Amino acid sequence: MLIVALTTRKRGAIQLSLFLLSGGIIFNAERLNRLGAQHWQKFAGQNYFDSAGVFMSAVVSGAQLIVMFIVLINYLISCAGMLVAAKKRELIYKAKQRAKVAKAAEAPPSSSKKKD
Repeated sequence: MLIVALTTRKRGAIQLSLFLLSGGIIFNAERLNRLGAQHWQKFAGQNYFDSAGVFMSAVVSGAQLIVMFIVLINYLISCAGMLVAAKKRELIYKAKQRAKVAKAAEAPPSSSKKKD
């Protein structure tokens, strides 16, 4: 998941999916630890799943927290870029407005009055 988080950093939907999936895994870590403790003979040579859940916390939840942190940093970088772009557009717009006002102030008044 770490590689997916790093390679898809420009794709918001995938990043959101990774974030939610990682959060779901962490949220259900206690249940997964209980299931692992019950069925460890089917997939492991020894029982890693203690009652305190140290294995799940260290190996599984720790890795998922790292993935979530990377996704969060990617979102912050993306937000910072959007903020800079929006501020740049705002400054360009204000400069154009000031130029219009200055140009209108310099122009001589138009003689649109009709003479009788």
